[in-house]
Parts: sequence; structure tokens; C-alpha cells
Amino acid sequence: MPGAALNDARNSRKQRSIIIFTANVYGLEPLQQKALQARGIDGGFSKEIADIPLEELAILPLPRLAPFLAGLATKFILTKDDKAMIAVEQLVDGMNLDESWVDSQLADCPQAVRDMILGQINGKQSRIDYFSDNQVTCFIRDEAEAAHVRSIVGYI
Repeated sequence: MPGAALNDARNSRKQRSIIIFTANVYGLEPLQQKALQARGIDGGFSKEIADIPLEELAILPLPRLAPFLAGLATKFILTKDDKAMIAVEQLVDGMNLDESWVDSQLADCPQAVRDMILGQINGKQSRIDYFSDNQVTCFIRDEAEAAHVRSIVGYI
């Protein structure tokens, strides 16, 4: 029954979704400067991708947070694309970004982009569901988790 074993193995693999970001649309050009290069497996990774083997994560081309966030904010400003706005909000909350991060990482961005991101930062607390135990953001439970988020590859 080798065929049955092969089918079982195929069916037991976890499915993964892949999202492709066009570099010129999301502010990721030149890609070599705005994406993380192949790296070791010793960096922190988001809990949302914890089921992917570390060896695979180490070679995935991931955008740096600052240009990716700025690109999403720019896309929203130029096109009023609600998905881009939601992505900005989720990155702000999921990475627990604050004004000092914006000042250090987005200093070269247009003021409209910075203002849009700062507006989302200022609204973080209002998005925490009062039914949850989260104390930091709607995605981050406590300061220990916030510290882990800051260790994620590409945060700075």
C-alpha cells in the first residue's frame, strides 16, 4: 500500500497560504535593501508562523518592517485601499509600535505617512477587546510577549 501511505502523507501536511507583495506597489524597491537577506535560525519569529520549520523561515524572503509598513500606509493614502489600512493597523498592534519606533525607523518618510501611522499608534488601546486578557494591544497579552515581538527579525 505505498500509494495509500503517500496519499496520507500528502493529506497530513499543513496547508500554507502565500501572499505575494509587488515590490513597487508596497514601497519595497530596491528589494535587496528593503528585504531581509538569508539569516540564521537564531532570530525571533512571530508566533503566527511558529509551525513552519526554522530552516525554512531562515531562507524566506521577508520584507523589513519599516519599508513594508510605510508602503502599506502610502498605498492607503494614495488609493484609499481599506485592506492596506487594516494591514497598517494590524502591524501597529501586532508589533506594538510606538512613536519612538516611528521617529527612529521612519524619519525619512513623508509626513503624511508618519501621521497616518501615528494615528493608528494613538488608537491602539481603543482596539483592545475588554473581554480579552490582553494588556498591551489587541494582539499582545503582556510585556513579556511585547519583548519577544521586539526580537522578531526585521523589527529594526
